[in-house]
Amino acid sequence: MSSPDRRRIVFFGGYGGDAVRLVVCATTGSGVEPVRTTRAVRPDGGRLGRRHVVSRDERVYVLEEPYSEWYVLDAGATFPAAL
Repeated sequence: MSSPDRRRIVFFGGYGGDAVRLVVCATTGSGVEPVRTTRAVRPDGGRLGRRHVVSRDERVYVLEEPYSEWYVLDAGATFPAAL
C-alpha cells in the first residue's frame, strides 16, 4: 500500500464453491478496491471444515469444529498458506 491512509478490509465467504473465498480490499477515497482474491485454508494448508467466522476490519477469526481453537487471518500481516 502506497499511502498510510489506506487500510485493508477482508471480505470472507460466498455461496457454494465460494464459501471459503477471501477478498482482500484496500480502502480508497470513495470506497474499496479488490486487491487479491484467494481461498482460506487451515494453518496446515488443509481445507476448512464446519466453522463460525467473525470479522472486524482487516482480521477474520475462524472457529472450526470442534470449536476449540481460533485461527486469525490478518490482511495487515502475512496470511497463512492461502496467500
